[in-house]
Amino acid sequence: GELTRLRDQTVVGKAEAHESALRALSRYYGMFLSITKRFPFASDEQWNGVLPVPIKMTFVWHDLFEAGGFFGGRKKASAANINLEKIGTLFNIGALQSQIAQAQSFATDEGLKTSFKMFSASAVTFHNL
Repeated sequence: GELTRLRDQTVVGKAEAHESALRALSRYYGMFLSITKRFPFASDEQWNGVLPVPIKMTFVWHDLFEAGGFFGGRKKASAANINLEKIGTLFNIGALQSQIAQAQSFATDEGLKTSFKMFSASAVTFHNL
């Protein structure tokens, strides 16, 4: 469905430092959070035995900081834990916001404003991790 397509486009593939990529990643995160509020997913918290049984989905992430592998490393982390997906996606949003900020022209007022806005948004995103 659309959620899988957005994840493939924004999380699995390489994200370009562009606001359209940020919008797509933010849309994926919003859709993902919406689903997690409607269905019980496995997390760090132990199941209390009350139905419904939490859904176990394995989320796979590649090592961002591996040598030569920006958003495409070979080392993988996987867990049947909804929090891995939430944290990984938020981290990517913050990283993309800071990349967009640094790519702006500091010679123009518009570039400075956009850079300030994106660096500020990135700081808030990382703070929320």
